Amino acid sequence: QQTRIQTVYQPGSFTPLLRIETENGEQAKARHRSLAEVLQEDTGVTLPAELAVMLGRLERELRQGSVSEESQQWLAQCGLTAEQMAAQLEAEYIPERKLHLYHCDHRGLPQALISPEGETAWQGEYDEWGNLLGETSAQHLQQPYRLPGQQYDEESGLYYNRHRYYDPLQGRYITQDPIDIKGGWNLYSYALNPVSWIDPLGLTQCDSEGCNNDILFTGGSGPDNKILNELGPRDGIDGLGSQNMKMYSGLLGGDILKPGILGGLTLGSVTQRPSRTAEEEVQAQIEYLAYKKRCEQKPDSNLSRCAAAIFQKSRKEDCLRMRQEWDDKWWPGKHADEIKNVKASLKNTLIDVKKRCMPTSGIPR
Repeated sequence: QQTRIQTVYQPGSFTPLLRIETENGEQAKARHRSLAEVLQEDTGVTLPAELAVMLGRLERELRQGSVSEESQQWLAQCGLTAEQMAAQLEAEYIPERKLHLYHCDHRGLPQALISPEGETAWQGEYDEWGNLLGETSAQHLQQPYRLPGQQYDEESGLYYNRHRYYDPLQGRYITQDPIDIKGGWNLYSYALNPVSWIDPLGLTQCDSEGCNNDILFTGGSGPDNKILNELGPRDGIDGLGSQNMKMYSGLLGGDILKPGILGGLTLGSVTQRPSRTAEEEVQAQIEYLAYKKRCEQKPDSNLSRCAAAIFQKSRKEDCLRMRQEWDDKWWPGKHADEIKNVKASLKNTLIDVKKRCMPTSGIPR
């Protein structure tokens, strides 16, 4: 790829606002040596790490045109001035960039890219489910964004939708809901009315305005919730969780929390859901799906009765171990009942192995 493309989004939403294109050659021109690198390379002396850090701070201040009193005192002790150090700075090159403004519909689906001169550089037409019916671009621009949160994958023809893949021809997901039937009986459904409703994360549908006003980002509430903290407070919700939260769909717990309940609690007798960062939430989901896949694995139909029994024993042992490890790491007590049932079932499986694999009349089964 010869061009780097960056996208600026409307704060707190998945609606693109600005497209920034920078040629790789321009990016290469923009690279320059830091002040510490200049001094090291020109003098042939390796600077201590602490000195390199101090020079980095000084360089930032010099480029901003405001040297702190602390830096001035340090330079004076060294017998230097800010002007002398500024003369050592390599010039910054501002790369040339192409800018285009996104024109989107009420849902946030891009319909056109407009140049600063007001010319239409790209235009697309879609049906209700996000199928691209046609596009025109005099500049041969590639515009990959579709419905909010979706990005077109040219190789498969599908739309990547954060937690799932969406097939616009079917108007549904081709991967199951990560929270299984807790998200509804239809594990593959997209928004029932795509004209008014969207699903930016592939987790839950919301109306086009509500997704911008309600917090639908996953990740446990708490001071480490980077997504909420980076977006800043919105509608009374911050990284610490708020009683004003309208809805929270846990990626793994899947319980809908009513207003007035702090993020992190679930319904019923399940233990309190620990706070997790967005990165931890994704990792927990990966490990959850891994043990779920193993627990649901079916034996080969061609196995003998003995081999099938041994397979069942091995699968249940792995399932028990992986479930317990997941609980210990991510949510103590979450699957206590299931673990208890597997332990009881494993005893019967061991008996079954002895029965099926015990030789009869000298002939192994």
